[in-house]
Amino acid sequence: MTRAALRRALAIATAPILLLAGCGGDDEHGGGDTVAPSAEAIVIEVDGDTTTPATETVPLGSTVSLQITSAAEQEFHLHDYDVEGSGTSVTLTFVADEAGSFELESHDTEQLLLTLVVE
Repeated sequence: MTRAALRRALAIATAPILLLAGCGGDDEHGGGDTVAPSAEAIVIEVDGDTTTPATETVPLGSTVSLQITSAAEQEFHLHDYDVEGSGTSVTLTFVADEAGSFELESHDTEQLLLTLVVE
């Protein structure tokens, strides 16, 4: 292959890359990258029967991580999202894709641990 043919092949191969690079948006004109909502970590400590239910609010569409610790092994359940887990150290992670108020409870003690508000 001659030098001229090699240059032509290289130009043809890199042209689509340069064209695609020029298609990117910039922040001044409403383009830019879309960033996914960050994870919302909520820590819940279960201490016998004395836990006072808390209320936490998270944005719709965010990833939520409920980190639950308990002295005794229990089964935990977030109603309407139907995520659950059991143990003494449980993490329930889900996307908050439904707006409203949702209750986290222990199935063993039927104790309300948290009201999660998604808006």
